[in-house]
Amino acid sequence: MIRNLIPLLSLVACGGGAGLPEATDAEEAALALVGGSASGAAEQVSEDGHDLWEVMVTMDNGAELEVLLFVDDGALFEVKDTTGPFDYDTLDPLPGQLTYAEARDIAMGEVAGDQVAWEVKYDDGPYFYEFYIREAGDQLFEIKLWAESGEVFVVEGKDEID
Repeated sequence: MIRNLIPLLSLVACGGGAGLPEATDAEEAALALVGGSASGAAEQVSEDGHDLWEVMVTMDNGAELEVLLFVDDGALFEVKDTTGPFDYDTLDPLPGQLTYAEARDIAMGEVAGDQVAWEVKYDDGPYFYEFYIREAGDQLFEIKLWAESGEVFVVEGKDEID
């Protein structure tokens, strides 16, 4: 399946879809996508067999997001935060699909508790959000939902964030 390409303004500056050849191109693309400021130089990494740029971004609320972009075309692979705070309600990492706040509200409707982590990810198919919520009884739950429709497809207890 062809991955959903997220339009990034910075790609125009680096050749209109020619990929992200330099660390600075990846940093500009990540900041155009999520806002905030880069908190270090972008690094090339490999995950799930994909060549990616990893950019750490500090949000205005102090949260540290890890943004992974495909090297070949600059499309989003993953955004995640495992430390919070999670109060960046205007975050829209997938224009035209659910925003972070919309997805979070759906997940919190499945399991009441405290959010401890989240991510949005491409997994060789459509994008999905994944939230980790610790309920009052201290049980950790993983909730996964499709970014396009909001349909929940996983609610399960976990021992730890994976």
